[in-house]
Amino acid sequence: MKKLLAATLVLSALSFEAGAVAPDLLTNGDFSSFHTASQGGKTNFGIPDSWVGITGQIDNATVYNGAMLFATSGPRNPNYDRFYIYQSFVAPTAGSYLLTFDYLLRNVSSGTGYNGAKIYLDNMYGSAPGVTPVVVPNTVFSRTYSDEYQAILRSGLTPNVWHLGQSVNLTLSAGTHTLYLSSGGMDMSFSSAAVMFDNVSVRALTPAVPEPASAALMLAGLGLLGGIAGQRRVR
Repeated sequence: MKKLLAATLVLSALSFEAGAVAPDLLTNGDFSSFHTASQGGKTNFGIPDSWVGITGQIDNATVYNGAMLFATSGPRNPNYDRFYIYQSFVAPTAGSYLLTFDYLLRNVSSGTGYNGAKIYLDNMYGSAPGVTPVVVPNTVFSRTYSDEYQAILRSGLTPNVWHLGQSVNLTLSAGTHTLYLSSGGMDMSFSSAAVMFDNVSVRALTPAVPEPASAALMLAGLGLLGGIAGQRRVR
């Protein structure tokens, strides 16, 4: 009975740690929280909470069907078009982190080839040539309309489908970082292409340190097993 109890204690502690998941460092990565805002007499019903970049009515960027949508159709207007949103987060320690997300590229054959689903970290745009210092965009993920179109033509990829559970390993320093979600830039006015993002998260990959309660539980189980082994040797 003591042996069974000890084994149960150890397994309980181990299963607790195995099931532990590092907290998500982003807020509202599933875009389930959003609000309305007006600008120029129009209303955008899908301004994503916790993300920066959209403050009022935007023609091409909104929360749509529970995901973040960047549409690239219609005339380009610098006051009413946005092609990225961003959010800052804090990495508590230096180390490995995992960025996960879903994305959809819609009607890619009508879009400008170099645009598409793009994710940047900390730096988004490079400065002009010859300007010092030159800031290099830190692109951590890119899937252009051209990439998607070629996969449809050559590999038989079904068009207009979500790419689920994408992941990118990030090596981060401790401190504040900024993640940008983008459609890359402006398309031609007749384009019906669009980019969507959903379920975006950043989590630490460093091994979890056992919680005090679970560590104590494990030690108690191991101690009990040691006591049982000692009793057997005495016999």
